Amino acid sequence: MEIKDSHHHLDKPPEIISYYAMRRAIGILGITLPLILVAGSSLFGDCKEVQDSISTYYHTNMRNIFAGFIRNLLADQGSTDLQRQEL
Repeated sequence: MEIKDSHHHLDKPPEIISYYAMRRAIGILGITLPLILVAGSSLFGDCKEVQDSISTYYHTNMRNIFAGFIRNLLADQGSTDLQRQEL
């Protein structure tokens, strides 16, 4: 019976590991951002209803969270293009 190594990512270059980790983080944040915005605006602000569009949270107390996420998403997207060229 052959035992497979569960740490198969250890034989990959660190650039690829960080690329996969970054893509996973972007996916997780993309899924959780709406939940964070809804919860934050209702708990810490005066917004008691769910907004019609995610972009309308820019006009609530969650502006900095929303803008920071978008800025980091665009910055990360630029680095993935650079990483693709290097690989």
